[in-house]
Amino acid sequence: MQKDTVVILVFTIGKKVLVEKRQLEQFSNPQYLIPGGTVKQLEKIEQALIREAIEELGIKILDFTPLPSKNKIRGLKGQYLEPFLVSKWEGQISETILDKGTPLFWVEFNEALTSKVRPTREIIIALKNYLS
Repeated sequence: MQKDTVVILVFTIGKKVLVEKRQLEQFSNPQYLIPGGTVKQLEKIEQALIREAIEELGIKILDFTPLPSKNKIRGLKGQYLEPFLVSKWEGQISETILDKGTPLFWVEFNEALTSKVRPTREIIIALKNYLS
């Protein structure tokens, strides 16, 4: 596992994706981000995915697939992003990121592409390519 790897939890309903809208210091307006979190030292990526879903969304992931991308996706701080499409889970997704309090929204894929956050756009493009 690469140092500074982040798992990204991609949830979809129809043509909508789950995002948080958060103010980042490098942007003047809040931006769409896809929930995720850092893989801890000695933790397997799948373990991190399951742990982050519990910590951030209050759900248990039952089935997921790595989301293929043409290029490695890098985060705003240079981390390696590993997106996973979550297809089955147990429980109800929280209305906020539980450990941050940021609100969660279901937005159309194309609306998420308006985010100025390059990794968000790259993940949505990979998602659209995978689903088509």
